[in-house]
Amino acid sequence: MCFSAEEIIASETKLCNHHHFKIFSNQEMISRTITSLQHPFVKYCVKLRTDKSFRQKERKVVICGSKLITELSTYTPLKVLFETDAHINAAKADETYIVSEEIIKKISGMQAPEPVLGVIDMPEEGDLSACNYLLILDGIADPGNLGTLLRSALALGWDGVFLLHNTCDPFNDKALRAAKGATFRLPLQSGSWDDLQMVLKKKKFQVLSADLKGTPYNKIPCSAPLALVLGSESHGTSAQVKQSFTPISVPMPGPMESLNVAMAGAILLAHLRGSN
Repeated sequence: MCFSAEEIIASETKLCNHHHFKIFSNQEMISRTITSLQHPFVKYCVKLRTDKSFRQKERKVVICGSKLITELSTYTPLKVLFETDAHINAAKADETYIVSEEIIKKISGMQAPEPVLGVIDMPEEGDLSACNYLLILDGIADPGNLGTLLRSALALGWDGVFLLHNTCDPFNDKALRAAKGATFRLPLQSGSWDDLQMVLKKKKFQVLSADLKGTPYNKIPCSAPLALVLGSESHGTSAQVKQSFTPISVPMPGPMESLNVAMAGAILLAHLRGSN
């Protein structure tokens, strides 16, 4: 599947009004040029980046950075590639567009982006049934922290992630940049408290919850299947989590009250995975 530049150009007025692009298949992979910041396809890609509901409807994601695009393209079909010059990136895409630096800036939302962008399909909801080490995110509001936690979970050998509905979008552009590709390599599932309970009951997970008042992590015996809950940066985990799961903490002998959730999470992910 790919975007047809001919249809985009011919239908510019209609597309600007409806914010929708038709998808076509089996088109020849050739480079085309877009020069206008007001081009409807540029506007379409900006909306993919900035509008969560639109991303969900279109099931597509804008990704930034040459290294990430190259890595993802080895196992995820790249729908569109934007470059400031031909062949900056070796990745193969259904369609390639040569564009200006200003267009790259507009689509990426960054002041000094790399001269390459991509559009890929949003992955389907992940299957967590085979997970033995499950990260649960409860109310993580900062996309940078969310992305860092996904990156840490993948690096440290955790199998999947469940995002409660009060957690920010993992396909937010800032979350994607912080995750360094982990968003597309870990099975992710979003859902309600009841949905989470169904996942946990299938394998009878031991569930630990990060809490400043919890027992130090090195004093809690644990074994797989194991789940770790990390909560909001400002309020911690929800009341339901506090009432349901075993609280653990990171010992802090120094004169600090708390750690950033991404930092505390990485410590817990490393210890709990390494001790089993």
